[in-house]
Amino acid sequence: MIAPALGEKEARLEAFVRDNLIEANGLVLSFVDAATGRPFSADEFGPDVDRMRHPPSLGTDDFGSYFAYENCGMCTGAWLTTQVLKYQVTKDVTALRTAREAFEAIRNLYECSQAVAPGFFSKFHNGRISPEISTDQCLYAVWGLDQFSAFAMAAEQKEIVHIICGIADFWIDRGYKHPYRDRDFEWPWPPNRFPPLLWLAWRHSGRQKYFDEFERLSSMDAVRDLPPFFSTTLSKWRESPIAGISHWPFKLEQAAQGQLSLAPMLLYNAPNRPLWLSHLRELIVSCMPDLGDDCLGRGDFVFDEETATAREVETPYHSGGIPNPVWEAKGFISSARSGHSPTMFARALFAADPLLPEYDWKFAAWRILETLDLPDMLLKIDNQKHLPVNQAWLTRCLSGDAVVNWLWSYWLAKLQGQ
Repeated sequence: MIAPALGEKEARLEAFVRDNLIEANGLVLSFVDAATGRPFSADEFGPDVDRMRHPPSLGTDDFGSYFAYENCGMCTGAWLTTQVLKYQVTKDVTALRTAREAFEAIRNLYECSQAVAPGFFSKFHNGRISPEISTDQCLYAVWGLDQFSAFAMAAEQKEIVHIICGIADFWIDRGYKHPYRDRDFEWPWPPNRFPPLLWLAWRHSGRQKYFDEFERLSSMDAVRDLPPFFSTTLSKWRESPIAGISHWPFKLEQAAQGQLSLAPMLLYNAPNRPLWLSHLRELIVSCMPDLGDDCLGRGDFVFDEETATAREVETPYHSGGIPNPVWEAKGFISSARSGHSPTMFARALFAADPLLPEYDWKFAAWRILETLDLPDMLLKIDNQKHLPVNQAWLTRCLSGDAVVNWLWSYWLAKLQGQ
């Protein structure tokens, strides 16, 4: 039984999305200033501010706008799914109308992206089409389109097939390679990220080539041996410069993205279902220690694999100029907590609970929804002042991902009858 207070919270969070996160094109912004509810202003970011892997090719005139749009493909896809779920539960035509508006925003972004390349789905950086693309943006958008398809009009359903197949063709034709964040070479994206896209392309179009490519990738060791969305170039954690400290580069968000990448195969009964189910279990179990008692994502911590227990780092430390293997840049490692990913993890827990009921993951998911509210949904929460001065702005960075995934989790649970 859902407490009435959560219904009130749902209404407040949805109002915040409508009033503060949906921009003029209908896209949902990914990060805003918690103090204003709006994108950070340009004067917040002087030359000494850490710009968090900002690709130089996008320009430095307005980093606040760039950051606001960083995950807008993901957020808009999540918002579309949220409204479809809400419509299924409530039959409220307003929710269906909102879902259609989100679909139109994704469709328009895709159409504008064709100026870059056929099938391209751009990161809409600084409010304009950019040469940046990432698999998570594609997957969240495509999943939203899939969920909306059952309630779409015939013409919209044709557009959905066109978009999903176009994005799949883009990646197939390039051998799953594309530059990322100003890399000057064709970066090979991990093959374990693409089976869900291929499976949905086959399911919506019936074209054999997508099924065959799905089967080919699914037989690869890189896909069979690793949970989807875990990079083939990284272990689940890497040793930090301080002995005994484990740093998880992906954490709760990684588990949530991995769950979403498994959802199409599990929901629509793809071949090798036991393998996908095993991956889902491994993803969630391995990332569960990252959830703190306060339902925030932990920073770096000491992890004992034998006892599956974690202890947070007592003191902050800096990488000291040691190259970061993920972003090829100097990285800061801190114990600051985060409200960015836990609601994504709650969504993964709710989705996994009916498939693996012996774990009772729904109770942890409900605790996250009950505990977290807007003031907690920050990219960094640094009560111990572990962050350096040039990253202090992250403690004011409110995550649109966190807000829409809270709503997604809520309506998914309602649809499940919880």
